[in-house]
Amino acid sequence: MFQSKIGEGLVCALGDDLDFSIGHYQKLYGNGIVETSESASKGKYIARVIFRETGEVQGKERILDGDALRGALMANDFVVCTFRVNTTKYKTYFSEFMRIPSKDFLKELVRSE
Repeated sequence: MFQSKIGEGLVCALGDDLDFSIGHYQKLYGNGIVETSESASKGKYIARVIFRETGEVQGKERILDGDALRGALMANDFVVCTFRVNTTKYKTYFSEFMRIPSKDFLKELVRSE
């Protein structure tokens, strides 16, 4: 779809901050890669997402896991995500927002523990 791309990935907000713009730091967020699954022809893909919490100082963050991640996921019924593609240093494209049920992430969290 894009002639050149620098990077791409899924970006998700765990809170109410839905500003996904480059340079904006969300307090609770996730990002990761999207891969085609064996059933991609049916519109199914695999996302590998790591959730983080940013600190008070820019660049300081910690990976959320276990009870911390579970609590952040349970705070809302949905996690809002967008697929982001950087085509140049100055041009970034975003998909429409996707509301992914938090219970889907929680189910995978339990399975990975």
